[in-house]
Amino acid sequence: MKKILLVLAVVAVAGFGWTYKMKSEATYTLEELNSIASAANKALPVMVDDATRLERVVAHEGVLEKQYTLLTLRHADLNVVEFESKMFASLVTQSCANEQSRSLYSAGVSEWYTYSDMNGEIINTFKISKSSCSS
Repeated sequence: MKKILLVLAVVAVAGFGWTYKMKSEATYTLEELNSIASAANKALPVMVDDATRLERVVAHEGVLEKQYTLLTLRHADLNVVEFESKMFASLVTQSCANEQSRSLYSAGVSEWYTYSDMNGEIINTFKISKSSCSS
């Protein structure tokens, strides 16, 4: 379990083979976020590691959501408290260090990381924003 969490923590933000033009304007419209998601989805799904697959990116108003599947874990077998604690800390560290993520956060866009188990049951959605990086 600890090895799986460590691997997930290391690759939580990895798996993105796309880039997008960063804006200097204050906000991204839903249309612009949909465009980013659409471009990303052309390369998906993609294996992030041997147990994690990035399925798709979905745009919401002010949000880019990345949806992952943990291919070898069932929600019932997971220590959810430990998973949530370690994943959130790792996501904040990695996202706040990522230039594209920081650009989104500065423009008021949040990133959501949704993890589902091997059966499609959602384990948790981690919500990272500009305020996550300043705490």
